[in-house]
Amino acid sequence: MESDVFTLFKEIYRQKLQQFITKGELNDEDVAVLLRLRVMLCIPQQTVEAAHADICGSLFEKVVKDAIASGVDGYDADVKQSVRKAAHGLRLTREAAMSIASKAVRKIFMNYIKRSRAIGNRTEAAKELKKMIAFNTLVVTELVADIKGESSDTKPEEPIKEEEKQIEEDEDEEEEWESLQTLRKIKPSEELAAKLGKPGQTEITLKDDLPERDRTDLYKTYLLFCLTGEVTRIPFGAQITTKKDDSDYLLLNQLGGILGLTGKEIVEVHRSLAEQAFRQQAEVILADGQ
Repeated sequence: MESDVFTLFKEIYRQKLQQFITKGELNDEDVAVLLRLRVMLCIPQQTVEAAHADICGSLFEKVVKDAIASGVDGYDADVKQSVRKAAHGLRLTREAAMSIASKAVRKIFMNYIKRSRAIGNRTEAAKELKKMIAFNTLVVTELVADIKGESSDTKPEEPIKEEEKQIEEDEDEEEEWESLQTLRKIKPSEELAAKLGKPGQTEITLKDDLPERDRTDLYKTYLLFCLTGEVTRIPFGAQITTKKDDSDYLLLNQLGGILGLTGKEIVEVHRSLAEQAFRQQAEVILADGQ
């Protein structure tokens, strides 16, 4: 059990931190005062970190939620500045800031998925997933870049060295990608990629929030949308299909990233769907021959 004296010292530190944080950030002078207070009161580092994660983290969480709530049209220069100011000014570690952001973002992702699952129409379900992809590209990607203090247009640096095993796996995966037509479409030309804008972030994913089966089913839903195009029902039970747009395959690739699917898992979905289509075609041919 904590001693009464230690409890008192800990509360004094928390109150001082709370006092400084009311202006929304900690300046260098505030940090110096807190350090002197910590040393004077002999407060352990883990206690200090817990206090900052609680008090500063709560404030940063509010900034993140406000930024997310601004939507795809509202993440403007002012929102970007507020996120950058909070991420730096609250003196949170990048890991702590990303953890807070990840929790809030994944909750929004799950809301999109719940709405998609609740829709019986496959086209409308895919449209809901499309909204999630747009949210990831236009809001979450900016959010992650602002937390890190980077430009969202910055290209990731190429790794200097990779393990030989990883290189072999990448080569095998490349062959798999080239073996299926739908997978080739996921790799857009530079011209198409430029027209559709930068790719979405893939650091915050749903890999640990949904089982693999659920994630591959969601991916398959959008893949079928890419293959068939948008189907619209008209009176008298008929339906029309709009022209398919290959740009949807780029969004499909981004969806795979949001869902945290590996290249091998994605390849398996495409292969399974191709085999299913082949069997159906074979059954039709056999039926016509009888």
